[in-house]
Amino acid sequence: FSLNNATIDALETVLQKCLKNPKSIIDKKKLRGGISTVDGAQTHNVINLIQSSFFSELNPHIDYFINQFYGKRVSRYKYFIDYIHFISYSKGGYQTGHTHHSHEDISFIVYLNDSNAITRIYQKNGYKEIKSTKGKLVIFDASLYHEATKCNDIRNIAVGSIKFSDKIWIDKRRLVNESLNRKISKEG
Repeated sequence: FSLNNATIDALETVLQKCLKNPKSIIDKKKLRGGISTVDGAQTHNVINLIQSSFFSELNPHIDYFINQFYGKRVSRYKYFIDYIHFISYSKGGYQTGHTHHSHEDISFIVYLNDSNAITRIYQKNGYKEIKSTKGKLVIFDASLYHEATKCNDIRNIAVGSIKFSDKIWIDKRRLVNESLNRKISKEG
């Protein structure tokens, strides 16, 4: 998928404002459990700073992904985007391998500039390499292990978290479906 240049430029503008405000950058020393970003700055959740036109452009791509990847068994679910943050890698920066399965269903990456870095998303039969190209949107299941290679230049991305809304999340563990929730309610 790809997003239009005006959308990418608007995201880049928000990123640059965040980079100038130290309060919007995560202090890696205060994080429990670490952070996968190496030689780069990662923002806190900036979803409230993103223009609604971004979501209007993004949502049809998410709908298409859900229908193609999950099929009819999941397409009835409603979803919501609950978290978006930026990562700005310095020269030599990269992303160590990780998943997001403990706190989201679907992940997405928007590349804000061209870079030589490659994103690798691992699947059962190998991995797919994705070149960092300005405007490219990559959507994938949050349980897939992924990483990014070192960049020889600055690399800016927006990363997002999508959750299905008719499922519940408990203590950052994988989701529990609504039938279990109803069962607990009846017993309680």
